[in-house]
Amino acid sequence: MNTSTIVYSIKIWFTTAFVAPFLQCCINYIVNPPDFDAGYYIYAAVSVGVVLAIPSAVLFWLSTKFTKKIAFHTGLSKLFLTMPGILLTLVLIYFAESMPLFAINKLSLPIPYIVTVVAAIWLYELPVLDKRRYYETVNA
Repeated sequence: MNTSTIVYSIKIWFTTAFVAPFLQCCINYIVNPPDFDAGYYIYAAVSVGVVLAIPSAVLFWLSTKFTKKIAFHTGLSKLFLTMPGILLTLVLIYFAESMPLFAINKLSLPIPYIVTVVAAIWLYELPVLDKRRYYETVNA
């Protein structure tokens, strides 16, 4: 079993779960500085976000695995992975907004998570597809 797509998906999952709450704290501190407890929010967002994002991480891994089979150019693969990354992030935020902790500012909540997931997709090295396997799959 090739674990390179699993490692890539886990990197993106952890990056989003740990970096996005810090960006969210920066935005919330700018919007309403004295009314925001950043330490509690980061602790809760990271701990809950890691658990709630497991289904999204699995679906992102499946989309990475599928994309790796159909596109052998890295830029094209990352472009294909950007849309599922954004959609899975928005679905996760839709469910997280029902929790009172995350209903701080509905306009600014998705922005750090979307920026983080897109940046992680483009910054981490995508596992390279073997072109020979690609041509065998296409021409079979």
